[in-house]
Amino acid sequence: MKIKKVLDDLVVEVTRKCNLACKHCLRGPAQNKDLNIEGFKKDFKKNIEKYIEGDYINSITFTGGEPFLNIDTMKEVFDYITKEKEINIGNFYIVTNGTKFSIKALNLLTYFYESCVDNGISMLKISNSPYHIEERGEKIEIDNWDDFILCDTERFQDIKEIDNNIEDEEKLDELYDERIEEIYEMIDDVETLRKIEVDNDNPDAYNYLLYQGNAATNKLAKKENKPRNRNDIEEAWEDGEKDIEKITLYYSADRTIIDGYCDYSYDTIKKQRQKNNKENNKRFI
Repeated sequence: MKIKKVLDDLVVEVTRKCNLACKHCLRGPAQNKDLNIEGFKKDFKKNIEKYIEGDYINSITFTGGEPFLNIDTMKEVFDYITKEKEINIGNFYIVTNGTKFSIKALNLLTYFYESCVDNGISMLKISNSPYHIEERGEKIEIDNWDDFILCDTERFQDIKEIDNNIEDEEKLDELYDERIEEIYEMIDDVETLRKIEVDNDNPDAYNYLLYQGNAATNKLAKKENKPRNRNDIEEAWEDGEKDIEKITLYYSADRTIIDGYCDYSYDTIKKQRQKNNKENNKRFI
């Protein structure tokens, strides 16, 4: 019996830029590369859309790099799928290092939540791995949106930009207080923000690092800790509908599409793409 592949989760790497340089990053050193939206549209039509059933994708995940360094592209990808292609998205998921929040980011989260049709698993996940804490210089404790505001107001990009234009400290303090009040009012007024789960990453999850990228270079991972491949996933697959396989597709900023798993370094993705292009001109790993 032929197994039909149906897209369950679309993972989109919107940028390879990052403001941190974490020792454990499986991607490797950050790169000055953003996703090209026109390239994404072409690849979506050719290599992704055929796996979508019933004009519905269960979840879209935005990753990087640091995804909040490319907010505009996150919205462009989302709007292309939901508006131009008229495909419903059930949930969204964003993992962030927790340093690049802004009013614009909050508006995007609100827009995603109000546009997704399910939101049962929609989430903003903030990494608190020991390596992120080392880079940030602090642990981010957030259990709800009030904690989010209390913890992060001093790091809001919008507020920081005031420093570049005003030398009068009294005026600066006044504007800072106004901006803090504006953020509080926004959170109070937009109830949808409070419905989005804000989750702190479990540091214990980083006891097992994959031998990829910086984790390999810095010898933080064992060589036997390799990413799962397609066969591993197929062996672990269990589903009541035996004729359907729900799949995850990972779309990287260099237009490589990975079928099944996305924990590869940039070097691994590049080498595999070159191999695939040479052998059969396909973008799939």
